[in-house]
Amino acid sequence: MVELVKLGCGGQTAFAVVWLDPEHGELERKFSSRAEAMLFAGSIKSLGNSLRPTKPVLVSELCKKYLIESRAGRDGALPLAQATLVSYQHHFSKTIEPVVGTLRIDQIDRNLAREIQRAIIFRATSRDAASRAFNFLKTCFMWATTELGLVPNSPFEKMRIQTRRRGQPKRIKIHSENEMSRIKSAAFDLYTSSNKRTREAWFTYYPMLLLLMGTGIRISECLGIQRRDFSENLKDLSICRSIEKNHGGRPKPLRVVDVKSGSSERTVPVPNSITPFLEDLLQAHSSVWVFPNGGGSFRDYDTVRQRMWNRLVSSAQVRHLGIHSLRHYYASELIRAGFVKEAQRNLGHHSAAFTLDMYGHLIDDGGTRLRELANDVSSPF
Repeated sequence: MVELVKLGCGGQTAFAVVWLDPEHGELERKFSSRAEAMLFAGSIKSLGNSLRPTKPVLVSELCKKYLIESRAGRDGALPLAQATLVSYQHHFSKTIEPVVGTLRIDQIDRNLAREIQRAIIFRATSRDAASRAFNFLKTCFMWATTELGLVPNSPFEKMRIQTRRRGQPKRIKIHSENEMSRIKSAAFDLYTSSNKRTREAWFTYYPMLLLLMGTGIRISECLGIQRRDFSENLKDLSICRSIEKNHGGRPKPLRVVDVKSGSSERTVPVPNSITPFLEDLLQAHSSVWVFPNGGGSFRDYDTVRQRMWNRLVSSAQVRHLGIHSLRHYYASELIRAGFVKEAQRNLGHHSAAFTLDMYGHLIDDGGTRLRELANDVSSPF
């Protein structure tokens, strides 16, 4: 087996082929491109030499290397979002490392891959968690195959962990119409409270809540809104950045990131009913951030969740669903009205078919309207 080693040379990428020659022992040759290295490795194999990697690579070592390089930007790509890295690290330490961490990557064949799949399902706390852990493992092996050349192919290729039965809708928790009515009423009561401190806090929280309900943007996107993101007269809002959660005490500048994907960068219409509250808020402070904290910087997610959302649902006496449920509520309202493509665009989904797959079960009319929407989504015009 040839070992194809990726090297870092003064900020540039290089590759080395390491093999065992019967006469001269272990040899190494460097190349400026992966293609040249792969071509040379193929010629060595054709000679029938006994080839081996200089050091067996463990699954745990591969996953750790992937996480480390992803923090800085792997193979020329942008760094992974901190929340994604935290999620990967969790699945690695809780599921992958205990199951396969001590195995060598070249030991795993298709049969062993199936055993690993079953072990991950058994160990994970849910099928969703098992699926995410397994997908991370697949990603690491694909990287080992296509970029590092450590294994000729991935034993996990085209394998997956199914999280729901065919036709079974995704579990999306949304407040009922009655609950949303109580949430809106409770929010207005807090906004107009006789308590000065409550009223001052909700001078910011109330327009934030209205914007979340009226546009379907993510809370991370909402916290990242700056004045310049609004069009004239606050009619439209450009979504281009988000605020990551405060994992591990990261400095605030590092938590301001671009939105999660190309489709997430979008412009959404702002309902006219929200404009007066936004105008009052923007006139009351000079920060570049639309919803600043007391120091003029952006607000933290945990602060908003505890002081705004948790207090609100308690006051409204409704189910304690996550703040992301406001996004689901917005989507459900558009879907029920038949505006699938509009929902897809405003939510920042990559396709209308994905939006319909996620929320289509909310339409209950015997399938007639759902078929009409499916035809509309699949139409090329």
